Amino acid sequence: MERLAHLVVGYRQLVLLITLLVTAILGLQLRNLNVIVDADELLPRDHPFVEVTERVQAVFGNRYTVVIGITPKSGDVWQPAVLGKVLAVTDRLAATPGVTRANLQSLAAPRAKDIRGNADGLLVSRLLDHVPANAAEARAVRERLRANPAYRDVLVGRDERTAAIFVEFAKDPRGFGHVMAQVEAAIAPARGPDVSIAVAGQPVFLANLETFSKRMAWLLPIAILLIGLVHFEAFRTVQGLILPLVTAVLALVWSLGIMTLFGVHLDPFNNVTPILILAVAAGHAVQMLKRYYEEYDRFCADPGVDRSRASRAAVVASMVRVGPVMMGACLIAALSFVSLVVFDIQAIRTFGLFCGLGILAIVVVESFLGLAPPLVIKTIIDDAVPNADRSLVTILALAMVVVQAARS
Repeated sequence: MERLAHLVVGYRQLVLLITLLVTAILGLQLRNLNVIVDADELLPRDHPFVEVTERVQAVFGNRYTVVIGITPKSGDVWQPAVLGKVLAVTDRLAATPGVTRANLQSLAAPRAKDIRGNADGLLVSRLLDHVPANAAEARAVRERLRANPAYRDVLVGRDERTAAIFVEFAKDPRGFGHVMAQVEAAIAPARGPDVSIAVAGQPVFLANLETFSKRMAWLLPIAILLIGLVHFEAFRTVQGLILPLVTAVLALVWSLGIMTLFGVHLDPFNNVTPILILAVAAGHAVQMLKRYYEEYDRFCADPGVDRSRASRAAVVASMVRVGPVMMGACLIAALSFVSLVVFDIQAIRTFGLFCGLGILAIVVVESFLGLAPPLVIKTIIDDAVPNADRSLVTILALAMVVVQAARS
């Protein structure tokens, strides 16, 4: 470990360059990071109930079905304006990519037939194929529905105040948020003060789950701020506030970038792992920084010592003393999370692998790249500005990292 420490400090500019280069490359991958809820990943694939459900859905469909209810503010659905909205929404949904048209059902759907018998046999026509011109035509639609009891309490409510539209979507790799955006695009022109439109179904729930999971985008900065305040309370220096967070953020960017590079998306299980990785990385960085302070003060006890050399020696001593302990703790934690791969649920397996990957990234960032690249930055600045105080050095180091992050 001592040899590695001397190597890192001796080639600190190269270490810093490699760190920033890798961070920039992996940081660019974050543009493709999305929160997508895949219902298949939330269930055990080999469970008998899941297997039977999948066979039923393969035969009959109706996997991701959205139900739209159109209710007039006054009167029943047998009004030309209301039936016109049902027809318009149905037609727009039929033209929407990803819709299983064969399972689209409503008063205006092509599959909704009025079947009557006559002297020659059967007369088959659509229940609603055009906007009624007047109330009489609207009532004729009502009579056609009543003559076909299979549609009662399905396409129109028992009180005849709500018309339903059933639309099934194929699995969308862009997530259910995109599915519901398409649904909203289809029903938005029909909204108005004269009707109330409600939307329900499993895709609605999963889309909201995606929306709630995306809150991590602003919960993570709050977590960073709170962790930083705890660091400041402990060290009472700007350096103690910032340096552990820089190391933690580097490890976080690495883990998220690698995950995105392999096509893994965030979901309700693993979207909390960035905070977990942040906390673990910051905790180990705090241990390193505390040891650095102790070693630096010990080397500076000699009045004639060069402070730049003392800083470099303190970094080496910190790596030698804390490095093996930190590596052992991280490897045990990583293996513990990776053990979740034995679960039957894909989302939990991904969560375990993601956490293990993030903790291994901490090991790389804080060990093989100098335990704390910001400390390497500090030694570089100490060389350039020997008399700079700790707060100024820390602020300059943070500025370098922020500029690099902004460019990436």
